[in-house]
Amino acid sequence: MRTPSIYVRDTAPAARRWCSLEIVSQPLVSAIVVNWNGAPHLRPCLTALSQQTYPALEILLIDNASTDNSWQVISGLEREFSAQQQAQSPPASPDSPEMRRELHVLRNSRNEGFCRANNQGIADSQGEFVLLLNADVTLAPRFVEVLVQVMQADPAVGIALGKLLSGHDPTRIDSTGIVIYKNRRAVDRGQGEPDVGQYDTCQEVFGASAAACLYRRVMLDELAYPPPQADLDAEYLDTLFFAYKEDIDLAWRARLYGWK
Repeated sequence: MRTPSIYVRDTAPAARRWCSLEIVSQPLVSAIVVNWNGAPHLRPCLTALSQQTYPALEILLIDNASTDNSWQVISGLEREFSAQQQAQSPPASPDSPEMRRELHVLRNSRNEGFCRANNQGIADSQGEFVLLLNADVTLAPRFVEVLVQVMQADPAVGIALGKLLSGHDPTRIDSTGIVIYKNRRAVDRGQGEPDVGQYDTCQEVFGASAAACLYRRVMLDELAYPPPQADLDAEYLDTLFFAYKEDIDLAWRARLYGWK
């Protein structure tokens, strides 16, 4: 979970310089957005998701008992997404790779925290890939498309991310991945630096900020405890972390299981 107001740059240039990539298939991506009193950010965030070039995308919005006007905004967005789906001609089949923009909303009766709410979304979602996205993040149009390409190019990659730029000053970097030092101090690579293209090639890092990153579901299922079952609530993100640092823990577990 990151600081407010983050803009994510299109990752396409970096991906092209890494290797020749193309989408082999179009598996479903489940985008999970957890909101708590983030009403001003919801429309920009979900609008950017609805405008992604990647076609097979479902959106799960979990509201953690917000006390601002988030629910009014969410209700309006639900109506808009429903109208867009009904206007699509012919309607996309649930199993079709055609453009899908489904919005599912869950309203918690109390603030369950970032990790538990995301776990709810992961458990309720269907996608082969899971995108965790903070409500104050606005994605570039090809963000999902390019990250799916990266995942499909190497089945050992369990986590992928783009370049996160500050919403307060988009010329400066918020994160280009998590790096860890010998003293086990984990930091966001490049945070606060001017963005002059120094991180524009795809590189392997220790982990990714959960503000905006793509996970492979088979990896999440492997790391979950207890393992996903119909009668148990699996923990993908460790709920001992109410918020913050959960992405470092998840990256560490992924490394221990051999994922990149």
